[in-house]
Amino acid sequence: MIIRVTSGKGTGPTEVSAFDAALLDAGIGDYNLIALSSVIPVGSRVVVEKLKRNTEEIGWKLHLVYSKSSAHSSGKPAYTGLGWAVRKDGSGVFIEEDGTRDTYVDIECCIVGKQESFRVKHYSDEEEVRSRIMKGLEHMIRNRGERVSDFNINTLVEGIICEADPVCAIVAAFYESEGWKQTAENQ
Repeated sequence: MIIRVTSGKGTGPTEVSAFDAALLDAGIGDYNLIALSSVIPVGSRVVVEKLKRNTEEIGWKLHLVYSKSSAHSSGKPAYTGLGWAVRKDGSGVFIEEDGTRDTYVDIECCIVGKQESFRVKHYSDEEEVRSRIMKGLEHMIRNRGERVSDFNINTLVEGIICEADPVCAIVAAFYESEGWKQTAENQ
């Protein structure tokens, strides 16, 4: 099986429309997405390939692993990525990592003199996303009782900076597309 890793980014008046634009840029915007867990089957080959829109498969099911990140404030980045670790037999794992994290910050309030905890969104850059991908993959490999050196490891990170309208970046691993079964009842 060939698993194609593609990426895209987009802008729109809403976060959903920015996500749609990113899917179209990645070549997968006309599919119904079916998210998979991150296991790569034996005999697979993972290739990075920017996909082109396939108008013959509009509305089909697409089995994939994906990661996305959005931003809607001017100057904020949206970085996301996939990493994959593959054994010699073609099997392995993907890991998804988006570039936003909710972080709790303790701030002493100057008016009442007490400490409060506030939730703020932390936006990561490309290097931080790639670093988290690598740490996660290494942990996943060791969790399986295996050595990192026995795997071929790769990453793909995509990003976009919000200038005004919301933005979205996506990286997706396309396993296979599948049409809908036609039965007498749904014809």
